[in-house]
Amino acid sequence: LRHVLTKGRFDTWGELLESIQFIGEKLVRARPLELVIGNIVKRLLFIIRREHRYFMKLQRKREKFAANKSGSGVGGGGKFQPLKKHMKEIVLSQKDIREEDETLNPSILDIFHSREELNYDAGKFESKTKSVIINELNLLIEEIENTYQSIEEYSVEHIHSNEIVLTYGYSKTVLHFLKHAAKYRSFEVFICESAPSLHGQSMADDLIQHVNTHKNDKNCNIQSVTLIADSCIFAIMSRVNKVIIGTHAVFANGGLLSHSGTHGLALAAQFHSVPMVVVTGLYKLSTLYAYDQDTFNEHDVPSNLIPFEKQSEFHLNGGNVSVQNPVFDYIKPEFVEIFLTNAGGHAPSYMYRLLSEYYDTTEDRL
Repeated sequence: LRHVLTKGRFDTWGELLESIQFIGEKLVRARPLELVIGNIVKRLLFIIRREHRYFMKLQRKREKFAANKSGSGVGGGGKFQPLKKHMKEIVLSQKDIREEDETLNPSILDIFHSREELNYDAGKFESKTKSVIINELNLLIEEIENTYQSIEEYSVEHIHSNEIVLTYGYSKTVLHFLKHAAKYRSFEVFICESAPSLHGQSMADDLIQHVNTHKNDKNCNIQSVTLIADSCIFAIMSRVNKVIIGTHAVFANGGLLSHSGTHGLALAAQFHSVPMVVVTGLYKLSTLYAYDQDTFNEHDVPSNLIPFEKQSEFHLNGGNVSVQNPVFDYIKPEFVEIFLTNAGGHAPSYMYRLLSEYYDTTEDRL
């Protein structure tokens, strides 16, 4: 997307929006369940529409200034000084247009902007504006790259000494979260192996390597790392103080899409009243909704569960048995205690509010 912005030539704002939407549609169609792709494209469209709004505000200010200038005249010396002052205010307003919008509540802005009839083909797209959009896109890329560092700062507030933390599968965000908390807190970690992918084994291996690397200093105070089978989740949950998991995507209703098997973990945590904490970057926040396990899901090959050469031993070749291997689980928002993002902690009921701050309410073809 940054390459399209940098190398592309656009005469109007409408051409720019059409180009980004066209590329975005192809990317989303190639990987429909990688919801992050659609999120990034929508964030970029939001940035472009926001800059167009600033551009149109500046144009209206310039037209108003030109009308005042033609009405006042420049012949008299006494009238020329107020015009110079007015011109200075117009120059400053170009820099402060963004600050004027940021002082208002985004939801209030949506009410006014939805009533505006925006014609993106009317305004000429200037090269100076392109550099501003590219800079905003670079800031978005920097935000994504610094997601781990931003989230791990909240680990000390949510992990306390002598606690037992349970996690599921492999998540880089959770791994950085636990590593940073181990610098200041002493706690135990239980990791579910998350069969059949067994990503939990990789998670345990990386965490144990970190513990062994820092066993002679005070930068890692993890008491123990225990790998458990998925069938032990309910039995071990009564000892757990907190469940911390990552996510593949967060939906607008506060639900989330995570590794297959996480739903059983959430049920056990709810039964034992153990809080579930989800750590994720805001770039995973999606404008889509999911209400069941099949809305956004895919199935992996059955051979990962039972190899084809062994299916005859279990009499599965007759077609009477269907082997299902779902990749994701949908977790309802009522199972989640809090979302920890790079913008702070938020309740599941507040996630829809963040959509107005990071996405445009305009319907996109994505």
